Amino acid sequence: MLATGPGHARADDVSSATPTVTADATEAPTATEAPATSAAPLTSEAPVTTEAPTTTEAPATTEAPVTTEVPATTTVEAADDAAAPEPGDIVLGELVQAYADPAPSDSGHEAEAEHDAAEHDEAGHDDTLLSWVQTESGDTVRVSTGDVTDVETGATVQVTLGAEVQDTAAVEGLEPAHELVAAEVLAASEEPVTAPTVAAVNHEVTVVLMQPGGFARDSTTLATLTNVVNGAVGDFWEQQSAGAARFGVVAGFDWATTTATCSDPFALWQAAADRAGWTAGARKHLLVYVPSGAPGCSYGLGTLGTSIDSGGLAYVQAPATSVVAHEFGHNMGLNHSSQLQCSATVEESASSTCQVSSYRDYYDVMGISWGQVGSLSALHASALGVLPAAQQVEVTPASGAGVHTLSPISGSSGTRAVKLTASSKVAYWLEFRPGSGQDSWLTTSANVVGVQPGVLVRRAHAGAGDSSLLLDATPSSASSWTKDTVAVLPVGAEVLLAGGQFRVKVTGIGATASVEVRPANTLPVASWDGLSASGSTLSVSGWAFDPDQPTVSGQVHVYVDGQGRSLTADGARPDVGKAYPGVGDAHGFSTSTTVAPGAHRVCVFAIDVDDPGQNTLLGCRSITTQQTLPVGSWDGLSASGATVSVS
Repeated sequence: MLATGPGHARADDVSSATPTVTADATEAPTATEAPATSAAPLTSEAPVTTEAPTTTEAPATTEAPVTTEVPATTTVEAADDAAAPEPGDIVLGELVQAYADPAPSDSGHEAEAEHDAAEHDEAGHDDTLLSWVQTESGDTVRVSTGDVTDVETGATVQVTLGAEVQDTAAVEGLEPAHELVAAEVLAASEEPVTAPTVAAVNHEVTVVLMQPGGFARDSTTLATLTNVVNGAVGDFWEQQSAGAARFGVVAGFDWATTTATCSDPFALWQAAADRAGWTAGARKHLLVYVPSGAPGCSYGLGTLGTSIDSGGLAYVQAPATSVVAHEFGHNMGLNHSSQLQCSATVEESASSTCQVSSYRDYYDVMGISWGQVGSLSALHASALGVLPAAQQVEVTPASGAGVHTLSPISGSSGTRAVKLTASSKVAYWLEFRPGSGQDSWLTTSANVVGVQPGVLVRRAHAGAGDSSLLLDATPSSASSWTKDTVAVLPVGAEVLLAGGQFRVKVTGIGATASVEVRPANTLPVASWDGLSASGSTLSVSGWAFDPDQPTVSGQVHVYVDGQGRSLTADGARPDVGKAYPGVGDAHGFSTSTTVAPGAHRVCVFAIDVDDPGQNTLLGCRSITTQQTLPVGSWDGLSASGATVSVS
């Protein structure tokens, strides 16, 4: 029976607009060797000594492997079902998960929006992440993913089954899941042993074309699918991983019918493994093709591995580069790229309505599988360990302000990513995608979705099926979300991340992008040193500077009885320069104004240089001015006849 090693599986729903499969009319299907008469268990142990199919080393060319012809009516029986699990049963085995991935929509984004709403259950779990417990004998029991969110893929667990759950996958034809009354982790998952490189190919792929439940085959040929794996898919992963992962077909088996169906994907994979004599192992992949439109089948389904050295199981409904590369990404441990959409702010806040839109990252291979395949995102490249340390810069709130030059993520040199790590340890990844390299389609008519080239930011979402969230730097109202495909950071506008811990601004774009990153805004430091009155004249003095731009002479606002005036704190204050090295001396302020005699209220504010809407209140004080009486002297009084003189 199938034993995949550490893994999960994701099933992708089929939308109403499944893409047409392209048939190669010039190539006849290549038949395959008849299956061995005994089932080969899918384990990482050596295969049983049944006769093996003729295999071919996968060259970098697009030629399909040659296999021996067999009758087109080959039928593979599904393994006998074990007793149906019941509530209260205790099951011991390995947690295996897989992603069910949807087909792209050809009718704008409305269908996608409906899909997004259905892809998360009431608790917020990603409904496309499916979970099973696989026993040592290979039997599988599907369990509720929401009950194993804290369990690592590949861990050995003992679970007590509860009632059946009619979740989204069950409604669409998959076997029902079981709630878990109890779950205990008995052993952590193990890292796979790295398989030796076989020439240029170090991820060996066995391809099998199957007709689940006897459903009619489509026009896809073994040669077509093999060429996709050996060509575009192999090239993509080799380039994106800098040679660390090269996929190639080492054995291929043409159409055969099976009684197994997609309602039990492990039975389907087992039937294919029996046909091919395939056994699981590090960097070994079983890729099953099922006809387009096969009942209960997702567009693609791939088990979730733990590292770039993992192998795995997958099936697809189209010989398309995007979906095949996507499922292999799952096999190597990558989750989905989705989008966080908010109505008023870039991230969640009290003033904004937000939702996670599953798969809505059209740039990344781990987003929706559509007609184009962009560069692997910086976040996922880092997760695979293929983003060199020399090509990334890490910034924390304590790093201070800085300007970074981003090279294209599609390249192989320069700074390709800036990682912003907040105090909460949540990571944000900045990358630059011009219309070049793997992303050259961005500036062509092939970009039918309308996403834009530019600087993007993704937020890591650890422990979730949507492990990468593309942030929308220009939020729109919820009613516009289905049509809003603009996510790039606008040039010249500051974007706040991590609750204001980072202020990011794209200052220029060309062959590279210039990005300014500042820590959280710090309010001005200031002192109100003096308030005095001389007759009807009030005088105010002190000093102020903004730590975010300490050499700039900022503004101070002085209010007397509610009437304000603005002045620049640029007076000489060498004592300030000495007390705060590096800020300079030009931070003093003083002003005088004439007032009427009586009591007055004076308030002083130091204004933030970066955000004039923010300020530091230095305080409010009261002072009374006195009316000044004349000063004089009566020096003389005299009379001369009838004249009196005063002086």
